[in-house]
Amino acid sequence: MLTKKLLPTPMLIACALALTGCGGSTASGIRLTAADAALTQPCRQPVRLPEREPTQVDIERYWRIDRAALVRCSGEKPELGRSYDDLFRRIGKKA
Repeated sequence: MLTKKLLPTPMLIACALALTGCGGSTASGIRLTAADAALTQPCRQPVRLPEREPTQVDIERYWRIDRAALVRCSGEKPELGRSYDDLFRRIGKKA
């Protein structure tokens, strides 16, 4: 009968020790900031072509708009990756 009452006590002590040991494993001092909102926006969709037969001028204009959006977006997405790489590097140094 006595062993049944004592059995939970060592288990509770072990849990308390384990939890206090984890207290120092957080990366304190690191300020987590959200990525720049412009970097997290989805890329622009391609320009919708008109219902009519497009002229050569239309095609060139729409192509330039789409190309400019693609170039801008392709520059933003790697920057987002670098932002998170930097965050993970800083977390790794503090841990």
